[in-house]
Amino acid sequence: MKYLIILFSIFSLCVNAQENNNDSTTVKETNLDEVVVKAKYLTKNNKGDIILQIAGNPVAEGKPFSQVLNYIPGVISKDDNVTINGLDGTVFYINDRESSLKEVNAIPTSSISKVEVIGLPDASYGNVKGGIVKIILKKSEGFTTSVNVRNQEDKDGYVDASISNFTLYQKGKNTLYNNFNYYVYGDYHTVNTRRDIYEDSVSVTKMYMNNKCYGSITDNIGFTHNFNKDTYINVYGGVGFGKSDKEDVSVTDNHTLSIHNKKDPIGYNLGTIYKNGFLHNGKEHVFTLKVNYSYSHSENTKEYVYYGSESEDFRRHYYGISLFPKYSFGITKNATINLSSYLGYNKDCNYEQGLQNPILRQIVQRDYNTQELNSESWAELETSLSDRLYARVSFSYLNCSLHYNDLLSSSNNYKAKGRNGFFYNGLLNWNVKDNKYLLLSFKHYYSLPHIGYYNPMATYSSQNFYGIGNQNLKMEIFNRLELKYTANDYLTFLFQLRSGRHIIQAVTHKEENADVFYTKPENVGDNMRYNFYTYLTFDVTRWWHSNNTINLFYYRENFSGNVANCFIGGLFSANNFRISKKFGANLEFSFQPKAELVNYKYGAEYYVDLSCYYKFNKNLNLNIMCGNIIRGHSELTIKGSNYKLIRKDESNLCRLKLNLTWNFNVGQLKRTSVQTGQMMEMNSAELPQNIQ
Repeated sequence: MKYLIILFSIFSLCVNAQENNNDSTTVKETNLDEVVVKAKYLTKNNKGDIILQIAGNPVAEGKPFSQVLNYIPGVISKDDNVTINGLDGTVFYINDRESSLKEVNAIPTSSISKVEVIGLPDASYGNVKGGIVKIILKKSEGFTTSVNVRNQEDKDGYVDASISNFTLYQKGKNTLYNNFNYYVYGDYHTVNTRRDIYEDSVSVTKMYMNNKCYGSITDNIGFTHNFNKDTYINVYGGVGFGKSDKEDVSVTDNHTLSIHNKKDPIGYNLGTIYKNGFLHNGKEHVFTLKVNYSYSHSENTKEYVYYGSESEDFRRHYYGISLFPKYSFGITKNATINLSSYLGYNKDCNYEQGLQNPILRQIVQRDYNTQELNSESWAELETSLSDRLYARVSFSYLNCSLHYNDLLSSSNNYKAKGRNGFFYNGLLNWNVKDNKYLLLSFKHYYSLPHIGYYNPMATYSSQNFYGIGNQNLKMEIFNRLELKYTANDYLTFLFQLRSGRHIIQAVTHKEENADVFYTKPENVGDNMRYNFYTYLTFDVTRWWHSNNTINLFYYRENFSGNVANCFIGGLFSANNFRISKKFGANLEFSFQPKAELVNYKYGAEYYVDLSCYYKFNKNLNLNIMCGNIIRGHSELTIKGSNYKLIRKDESNLCRLKLNLTWNFNVGQLKRTSVQTGQMMEMNSAELPQNIQ
C-alpha cells in the first residue's frame, strides 16, 4: 500500500495542472456585525471572533479540516489536539449543536461554508475552559454526499484506515443529515524507556504497547424542521461500537509483565434542540432548549502474565442526561440580556474482578459507582456602547455534587468537596480605526477534575509502577487577563496573564518497604504564567501563504512550598504553497525548548510535517502527508526528594498519511437552516495514562 501511495503522488505531479472554469468560488457571505480584517477570506466581528471562509478559499483546498485550522491566527492543530491562544479544552460545534473532534474531522472541507473561532465564548455556550471552533455547513437545497478515505502507514507498515460518508439532504423546510464512519482494522505500536533512580539503585524498564482495533462504526443522524426563519426543531441520535485489543509489555531486569486488554464498547445518544425566535421579527426574544441523553457500555477482559497467567473482567456502564435552556431578549436597541442554565446528571458504574497476584497487589475486586448532579446558571449583559465599542459582562453560580458509592463496603462511601462557587467574566472590544482593534478581557473560571482522577482502581504500567485515583480532589480555580491588539491585516499581539490555584498534578510516591512507585493526582500547585504571542499571517508571494505564531512565556510555579521559575519561547509556522491551480503543498513546523519546573523537567519538542494535495476536479481531492519527518522524541523527568524518574518516548513517529475525498451534489445554492445530529465520545473511566 505504501508504494502505491508514492507512485500515485508521482503520477499526480505529472498531470497537466489546468483548472476547470466551473470550479468557481462561492460569493462570500457578509454579516452586518462583521468588519473585514483580511482581504477576501478572513473577517472579524465586534465580539473579537475570527471567521474564516472555507468555500472558495485556496488555503482550504485539498486539505482535511484539522489541517485547515492551522491557517487561523491563534489556532494550532496537531495529533487530534487543538489549542486556541495557547489554551486546551477547545469545544467544537457543527452549526448550533456541540460536537466532537472525531465527528468534525469526518466532514470534508468541501461541505463547509465557514469556520468561526470564538476565543472568548459568551454565556450561551456554558462553561468552556478554552475556546470554540464552530463549523457552519454550506447552505444548499438538494442532495449532497461525500466519501472520504484515510490511510496511515509508518516504516513498520500499515497503521490504520477509515472510510466515512457525509450526506445532507435539504428540501423546503426540512433537512436530513447523516455522518457514517467505519474505522478499518488498525495496528499501532509504541516504545518507551523508563529509568527509575532511587538513592543508589537504578531500574531500567523497556515498555512496548501494541494497539489493535478490529473495526469500529459510528453513525450520526439528524432531522430538522424549520417552522420559519427564526424557529426550528432538531431531533438527532448517534450510535457507536467497536472491538479493540491492547497489549502493554514492560521488561525490567529480565522480568516481563504483559497486560492484555480486550474491549468491546458500545454506546448511543438521543437528543433534541428547539429554538424559537419571537416578537419583533424574532430578533428581540430567542428561546432555546437542548435535551440530551447518552449511554455507553463496555465489557473488558484483562490478562496479566507475570510468573504465570491470570485474567480478570472489567465492566462499565455510563448514563448521562442534561438540560440546557437559554433565553435572550433586547432591553434597548443596542443591549441584550442572556439568561441560561445547565442541569446534568451522570452515573458511572464500574466493576473489577480483581487478581490474586501478590506482586500486582493493588488490583483487587471493586464494585462502585459515582453519581454527579451538576447545575450552573448564567446572567449576561452585552451591549454596543457606540459604533466602535462592544462590551459584555456575565456572572454564574455553580453547584455540583459527586457521590462515590462502594457496593462492597458502604464505609468507603464519600461526597466530593470543593465543587461550587461564583464566577464571572467581562470583555471590551474597541475598533480603534478601520482594521485596528484593541480587546481587553478578564475571566474567573474553574475546571472540574476528570472523573477518572477519582477512580480508586490501580492502573499498572509496569510491575513496579502504577497510578491510582484520589477521592479528595477539588476543582481547579483560574483567572485569565488578556490584552489583544490587532495592528493591521497581518499582525496581532496578545498579552495573556494566567493564574491558577488548587492545580492538579500527578504526584509520584514510593511505597514503604517496597521498590514500587505510584502516582496520585493531588491539588498541590499554584502557578502564574505570563504569555506574549505574536500572530503574523501574510502572503509571502502570490503563491505562498504563511501563518506564524511566536510565543514567549514566563512561568512561576509554587509546589508545596518549593518554587520554580521558567522562561522559554516557541515557534509554530504553517505554510501553503499554491504551485498551480490544481496542485499545492503545505509545510508545518514547530519548536519549543526545554523547560524545568519544581517536579518536572521537559525535553525540547519539535516536528516538521510536509504534505501535498492535488485537485483532479471540483469533486475529487487527494492529500498526502508525511507527518513528523523530523521529530524530537519527548522526554520527561519526574524529580523527588531522593529519586528521579526519566521517561523517554522512542516510538516511530513518522507517518505517511493519505486522504482522498470525493463529493457530489444535486441542487442549487439556497439559504436554508442546517442542523445536525450528535455523537458522544466514549471516554475510559481509567486514569489518563499521561499522568504516569
